[in-house]
Amino acid sequence: MIGSIYALSHSRRKVVETEQEKARILVEEQNKLLRATIEGSERERKMISEELHDQINAQLTVVRMAVAQNGGDNSSALETLDATIQDLRSISRELMPPVLERFGLLDALDDLFDRVESQTGLAIEFEAPEEWVEFKVNRDLALYRILQEFIQNTLKYGQAKQICVKVDIVDNTVNFSITDDGVGFDMNAVDAGLGTRNIKSRVEYLNGSYKLWSEPGKGVSLQMTVPLED
Repeated sequence: MIGSIYALSHSRRKVVETEQEKARILVEEQNKLLRATIEGSERERKMISEELHDQINAQLTVVRMAVAQNGGDNSSALETLDATIQDLRSISRELMPPVLERFGLLDALDDLFDRVESQTGLAIEFEAPEEWVEFKVNRDLALYRILQEFIQNTLKYGQAKQICVKVDIVDNTVNFSITDDGVGFDMNAVDAGLGTRNIKSRVEYLNGSYKLWSEPGKGVSLQMTVPLED
């Protein structure tokens, strides 16, 4: 009798262990797929950014020089070319921010916030520690995209006047607090998660955690914690 009970208990334990192993393998495969998707997307962004900057932008610059030297009243054409060249540079910078690759995350965020303020009038308050850690470029880029996505959502939906971004380092983790003073949204709405899907996937890519909060009329708050190491 005791032997039968032991055998049954052992069998059930093996079933549980097998199911746990299957679940672990599934999570690992999902993480690998997420990593491959995000890193593949960033490689494509970089390739397109380089193509815009090195090829198309250079060709337009040559065309502009030719138009300028052609004589006659070409002011309208030159204005159009100047605007197009500027737009291409802006798109290229958004696809792959050169400041991030050269100087790191904080300088890239400073550059992003300055451009957003000058182009949209949205005020961005930014607090970060003087002493900073250097992440790998892929992690810096994922964090940059999260902030970029939050700002884009705020501009598109939030009707906010200000965003506050605070960053600190505590116990081998980097903590981000990002809030806006916009109209907010109903967390229970069916489509409430559509604008934050990319944020969620990138936080998971970084093995981090986050909490998003909002209410109609009370803005949006994103609290995020990311480990210093992969």
